[in-house]
Amino acid sequence: MVSIDYIAGFLDGEGCFTIRSCRTVLQGAILITNTNKDVLTSINVTLTSLGVSGKIYKVKRKKVGCKDVYNLTFQTMDSVQVLCKLLKDKLVVKTTQCKMMAKFVKMQKDREGRNLTSDDRENEYMYYVSMKLLNR
Repeated sequence: MVSIDYIAGFLDGEGCFTIRSCRTVLQGAILITNTNKDVLTSINVTLTSLGVSGKIYKVKRKKVGCKDVYNLTFQTMDSVQVLCKLLKDKLVVKTTQCKMMAKFVKMQKDREGRNLTSDDRENEYMYYVSMKLLNR
């Protein structure tokens, strides 16, 4: 197992907070990308013990002969919310993205079970655009 401080540093350097379009809805996700699957597995084991479930996916590469690359992905609202709470005070580089993601997920959870209004869609889109700008 690795420490939360280690995970925060790793996410600052190798991670990404993103809001992506999945069909007709926007979804928050946190990804950590690396060629070392073992370190991603260690991070996932630690976070799983803290109630955050992620999955490791092998990235499809177009170039032949490159190292394999893996993404540790957190995309359920609960996992993203808990991970943001765990890391918000430990991140250095991606603090703003983390706080924005926490607000985005809270907004989604608050309206869970009801139909999206035009105001909801507009608010979600503002988060989507803002996150894209922060990740440049």
